[in-house]
Amino acid sequence: MLSKDLVIQNEHGINIAAAQLLVNAMSKYSSSVILKVNDKAINSKSIISLMIAGIKKGAQVTVEANGKDEEAALAEVVSLIENGFEK
Repeated sequence: MLSKDLVIQNEHGINIAAAQLLVNAMSKYSSSVILKVNDKAINSKSIISLMIAGIKKGAQVTVEANGKDEEAALAEVVSLIENGFEK
């Protein structure tokens, strides 16, 4: 398992557009990718879970990837978050 601590940078946090980008990006990986925010574990492949979580700008997030393609999955999540969910 790999993990990285990040801060959500984009103005609207993980809104519907950001959640859709994240779900689409993570769906191509077999690894489990979880976002941990305030002691909640959120499945990054579930748009419903991401929307219910209500992750706002400035939120501290730990991303955990576990599986055979965990390095690539983690790298893509980190890139999305650090670039404010811009493609």
